[in-house]
Amino acid sequence: MAQQPAQPPLQEESVDRIRDIIFGPKMRDYEQRFEALVRDLNRLQGEVDRLNELIATKDAAQGKQLQAARQETRQANESLQAALKAEAAQLGSALEDQDRGHKDALQAMRQELRAADADLRDELRAVVQRLTEDKTDRSTLGELFIELGSHIKGGGSLSDLLQGLDLPS
Repeated sequence: MAQQPAQPPLQEESVDRIRDIIFGPKMRDYEQRFEALVRDLNRLQGEVDRLNELIATKDAAQGKQLQAARQETRQANESLQAALKAEAAQLGSALEDQDRGHKDALQAMRQELRAADADLRDELRAVVQRLTEDKTDRSTLGELFIELGSHIKGGGSLSDLLQGLDLPS
């Protein structure tokens, strides 16, 4: 291709005018559409920016609420643990008191049993002593049976023998 000489300025203007006549209305239509798209894009970008700010604000608020809820939960947990420890200590103390009461009652029962045992032993000794004193001892009883046997063998009667002992017949 050979190089063309530069066109005079007049020719360039006429070429621009011809282009404007042929493509002018379409170009203006494209420019208007492009400007409308740019405006819509700018409006949408503004809306996106506003929504991002709103989301960031809500996220920050929810973060604060979450932090507050965590703190409240932590405090409630600590409070509950303290209450449980106090209740456990109170129950432990009550159990110790109850255990001490049971031990004291058991000790008192043991003492009562020992006293009752000693009283029974004393009463048993007294009964044995009274029986020993009230009954005839074995040697006297043995002599009485020998005499009774001899008396019956000799032809005597029981009533004669009883009269001889000064007992009522």
